[in-house]
Amino acid sequence: MPFLKFSRDRRGYEHFAIVEPGVPRRGKPARQRLLFWFRTPPQVKVGRLPFTDDVRRAIEAQNPGIRFDWPRLLATPIPPPDAEHWRERRRAEKAAKQAAREAAVEEAAAVEEAAAVEEAAAVEEAAAVEEAAAVEEAGAVEEAAAVEETETRAGEEAPEQESGEQIVEGTLQADALVEAEEAGEGASADEAPGQTAAVPGTSQVGAGAGGHRRRRRGRRRRPRPSEPGSASGPAQTAEITPVPPPTEEV
Repeated sequence: MPFLKFSRDRRGYEHFAIVEPGVPRRGKPARQRLLFWFRTPPQVKVGRLPFTDDVRRAIEAQNPGIRFDWPRLLATPIPPPDAEHWRERRRAEKAAKQAAREAAVEEAAAVEEAAAVEEAAAVEEAAAVEEAAAVEEAGAVEEAAAVEETETRAGEEAPEQESGEQIVEGTLQADALVEAEEAGEGASADEAPGQTAAVPGTSQVGAGAGGHRRRRRGRRRRPRPSEPGSASGPAQTAEITPVPPPTEEV
């Protein structure tokens, strides 16, 4: 016996169909046959109903071998329409798609911004490394220049120090020679007859007050290498000839 099949599409259109169930053959599923199909907009107040008397007679005339139970077909429950209309649903779907596109654009912009920030950080880090290398290189250059300057000054001061030491050594030798000469002269003048002069630098016993060595004051002339008597070696002792004692006349 035929039955009524009702459906509603995404836009809200209502579909009415009278379907005849098939008979399975040789283990195959039964194939249904569509006898009548009707579509109408939802909640229509103007127009005709799906099954009018003329429609019923036409369906029965086209299918004479099939019995239709119209009260049962018309009593088939029809689900109420959705509270949400299809236009509103389409707008919501469109808004959701637009939001998804905007979110994708924002995400791409965020990724690009993060990449730009990372690149800027890498550039700053490279610049900092280069600056540190430049500062280190400049410090090494300054240190090398300071070491070279110190070596240069040491090389310039070494001859001056050597010449100063030579001058001081020559002065000390000249002073020693002068003192030796003065000591020899004082000893020859103060010695008694028959006594020999003591060697400069040795202790004298019984010498009077005039026997003390006297140091000549005044500015000492620094000996020159060309002048005779310059300090070129160890101080030499003066040789004094003893004076014979006076003879008494009888």
